[in-house]
Amino acid sequence: MQIIIEEKKNYLKIFSPLSKGIRILIFIGSFIPFMAPYKLIVQPQWNFQNFFFIAGMVFAVMAMGISAYGFYYAIFGPNSWMSFDKENDLFVYAEKSPLIRGRVHEYPIGDIKEIGIHRDEGDENGTTYSLKIIVADAQQWISNSSYNKEEIEQIRNQILRFLG
Repeated sequence: MQIIIEEKKNYLKIFSPLSKGIRILIFIGSFIPFMAPYKLIVQPQWNFQNFFFIAGMVFAVMAMGISAYGFYYAIFGPNSWMSFDKENDLFVYAEKSPLIRGRVHEYPIGDIKEIGIHRDEGDENGTTYSLKIIVADAQQWISNSSYNKEEIEQIRNQILRFLG
C-alpha cells in the first residue's frame, strides 16, 4: 500500500489511499468470474432437471457474488488518513470512499495513549506491519499495512518527533 506523509509546522498528516491503478486492476479482474454463468449454464445447453445444472447454478451465483464484491471494492474501496494538529490539539482519524460519505473521529492529542506498530502474520505473502494509535477510550486506529517494517517504524518515529 502507498502511504503519503505531509508535514507542516504544526500539522502532520498520514494519508493511505487505494491507488487508482489498483482500483482499475480490481475492477477489470472482477469481470473474470462473470464468465462462469456463461460457461456453466448457457453454453452447455443443460436439461433444467439435472443435478449438474443445479450445481452449475450454485457456482454461477457464487461467481457473480465474487464479481459484485470486486466491483464494490474497486469503486468504494477505502482511503484513510490520520492527522495530528498541534495548533488545535487534535488527532483525527478519517475514512472516505469515492462515492460514500466518510467517517471522521476526533480526539485531543493528549488522549493518545500509545503510538505503536501492529504486526499481522495472517497474510500468506508474509508479515505485514501497520501504524497503530490507541486513544483514551481504548479505541484503536490502524493505518494501511506495509511489508516493510522499517517504513512503518520511520513513520512512527516521525510522529513521535513531531509530537515531541
